[in-house]
Amino acid sequence: MIWPIATPLIVSLGLYVLVLLATSRGSYALDPKDAAAEKGQERGRGTFEPHNKNYMELAKLVIGLGSASIGAVAIFFFRSDAALSHAQQRIGWPLIFFVATVVYGVAFIGLLVWRYEKYCHRPNSYTRPWYALILSLGWSMLFSLCVGYSLFVWIILHP
Repeated sequence: MIWPIATPLIVSLGLYVLVLLATSRGSYALDPKDAAAEKGQERGRGTFEPHNKNYMELAKLVIGLGSASIGAVAIFFFRSDAALSHAQQRIGWPLIFFVATVVYGVAFIGLLVWRYEKYCHRPNSYTRPWYALILSLGWSMLFSLCVGYSLFVWIILHP
């Protein structure tokens, strides 16, 4: 059955296309004060660091929750309770979403750090496709965690 694997990928791709179509062409400023710098005011290099720290902390939290959830689902899967045997057949759905949470989170962190490093050296290098990709990975990470928990609870409560 390919749907459990394809669903997080389709959602992520859909978010990427949606963000790509909703944003304007050109390059984007990662440092908030760079927009003011274009008007002749002081350069804003380094003003993204507090935001970057917040993004990293949130991503680490979500990756930790996703990883712990993978472990919890694995433990649940190997239980031999007769009352929960109905759920073991459908447990792959939330497991795939928890794995997608971790993959999207690691990709989000890695790409954000890499693109910010590139941006610091070449400010016009952070373009619309990169912006759309990083934004869609961040939202896909959060979406996958929420869907994974929703499916897990639904499977447990509905025999």
